[in-house]
Amino acid sequence: MAIPPGSGIPLMSHLEFLNRIVINGDDHVMYPDSVLGSEPRLAAMNGMGILAWGLRGIEIESALLGNPVTIAIPEVIGYKISGDFGEFVTSTDVVLAITKHLCSVGVGGAGVEFFGGGVAKLSVGDRTTISNMAPEYGALFAFFAVDQYQLDHVKKTGRFDDDEMRRMESYLRGSHLLRKYQDEEREEPVYSKVIEFDLSSVQTSLSGPMSFKHRVPLQKVSTQFEDVLKDCNGYGISRPLSISLSDEFQLQRSEE
Repeated sequence: MAIPPGSGIPLMSHLEFLNRIVINGDDHVMYPDSVLGSEPRLAAMNGMGILAWGLRGIEIESALLGNPVTIAIPEVIGYKISGDFGEFVTSTDVVLAITKHLCSVGVGGAGVEFFGGGVAKLSVGDRTTISNMAPEYGALFAFFAVDQYQLDHVKKTGRFDDDEMRRMESYLRGSHLLRKYQDEEREEPVYSKVIEFDLSSVQTSLSGPMSFKHRVPLQKVSTQFEDVLKDCNGYGISRPLSISLSDEFQLQRSEE
């Protein structure tokens, strides 16, 4: 399939049109879908259970010419998600909290695979967005294995008929590639090391304006607002500000 110019960014083309999860080859041999690309945001495909790996341009050109791509097997870190998020917590809150946590623990140069009962609480959009942030926290990939929820999502797109969906599910079950995240509370997969994250720790927050790192819990916005304005480097304001907070808000430039 060729996607013509003007059809949108490559990420959405892969998510909506190109991904197949399981490929049924011309010789009737089935195998998991995967993608190599020079566009780093293709990392989002890992959220659909498709291993996506970013490479340099010369390696992609070599692959297009039919040459094999050699990849060193990286360390794979298991990221166990447990619990459930609160009533007013949004998907954005969850994605930013997990991204910030992965930045703080350090997963640079490694692959990350998510597991645990909490994964079942995440939508396909949540998973693909978390995977899409892999360049921010330095991971080679951030992978969510296929589960029944993802298969149901693919079926709703109407891209596969019932027979194709049955073959896909049968192959995944027979190859032990179809995960039941709820069961992993009792029996965990084996990884190089495991990092844990509890969804109940996620708080409603505001983020920005320029980075996911500028994230402030909603209950602390009023107390941090004045400090953020005083320390305004990087916010388009070159001089310090003097701030007077009262019933009527006033903002004045300092003469210093």
